[in-house]
Amino acid sequence: MALIRANRESIDDRFSVLGFTVRTDLPLFEIGLATDPELLKAENRSHRTTRNFFSTRLLAAGGDGRTAPGGREAVYLVPPAVVARFVGQPRLYFGVATYQDKDRNRPISVKAPDAGHMYVSLSGLTERGLRRTLGANGQGGNGHALVWGGDALAPATNGAGGRNGATNGNGHSNGNADTHAAAPYSDGYSDDLWEQGAGGAAPAPEAGAARPNGHASPATDGASPATGPDAGAGAPPATAQAWR
Repeated sequence: MALIRANRESIDDRFSVLGFTVRTDLPLFEIGLATDPELLKAENRSHRTTRNFFSTRLLAAGGDGRTAPGGREAVYLVPPAVVARFVGQPRLYFGVATYQDKDRNRPISVKAPDAGHMYVSLSGLTERGLRRTLGANGQGGNGHALVWGGDALAPATNGAGGRNGATNGNGHSNGNADTHAAAPYSDGYSDDLWEQGAGGAAPAPEAGAARPNGHASPATDGASPATGPDAGAGAPPATAQAWR
């Protein structure tokens, strides 16, 4: 499992250095940045530009020998030229993917943001504040394709109806970056009822009432209708100091 933390909740003209600390038990990781959390989803790749998206590509975790109780720990500082691309945007969202090897199509885990957490405020940042840290070619591209490890989860994401607070097919909210398959429908009664022929159905019990679909309610089945997780439960808002 990977954890990521922004080193500041916001950056501005006075403190314009943007950095992240990543803790993971795997050797490689990648950070994705976007001005909108939807841009970190594979289905929105066509909307990415160098002005709204950036990926670090593969980075070594704990390359300096640092270790922590939760695994290896690494600090990544975003180049000022990259930060300058996002000037004028209110927020910069971040996600992290971890890898066992150098195959970026096979991330072990992906932690992605939603609109309510895992972001850094850029509202106080202007180009003037970055000018002293930028070189003559500060606005140049980084040569990286506009992809990241989260794109490899597209098939699972599409089947579940989305991540990061999106709604599953069963109407419940995910609230996190993991994908879950929608639970099959159950009315609380045995499936054997639906497999009986019209002539083999059991007579209705004396105290039972007929069901609206014409089948008699079972006399001895005490199962209650299945219930799902509380759809109103949401993740608490995060701060830059909180591990995600």
